[in-house]
Amino acid sequence: MKTVLIAVTTLDGCISRHNEPGASTWASAEDQVHFRATTSLCDVRIFGSGTYEPDRQWFVESAKPGIRKIVLTSRPEQFAADARPGILEFTSDAPGVVVARLAADGHERCAILGGGNVYGSFLRADLVDEMEITIEPLLFGNGVRLGGNVAFERRFEFVEVTNLSASTLLARYRRLST
Repeated sequence: MKTVLIAVTTLDGCISRHNEPGASTWASAEDQVHFRATTSLCDVRIFGSGTYEPDRQWFVESAKPGIRKIVLTSRPEQFAADARPGILEFTSDAPGVVVARLAADGHERCAILGGGNVYGSFLRADLVDEMEITIEPLLFGNGVRLGGNVAFERRFEFVEVTNLSASTLLARYRRLST
């Protein structure tokens, strides 16, 4: 199974403004088009409870067969009423366990959608095959970083850069072969 980290960042590497969740208030329309197109190619989407909770009602109402959504949380029991097996699931399992289970279930392409702790945990576990990073022409100075707040190092190979607009870039990378 291929895992693709999809994120939008500022020029200084922030994925959210200060303590606000998500990028919905500052990501460009071009990034939103790219995000929808890229995630439509994935049969699984993984994100954290910090991404889930602000839009909880939308996630529950939009849950449908064919697209499996996994929420990583330290408190899966808190979301038991929202759970729909095979459609919307909550787990405290480590990323490697989640990926192995999804691969065993026959899934082919998984989008890792954040936030910072989820991105960081998959990067630290070396479970990211590709990255698609939209770079918006903004600086926040302070905010949640792409890899979270734990030190680690991973190298990726540059694939290409595309202009989504006159000032917004999409950079694609893949994991270096070992």
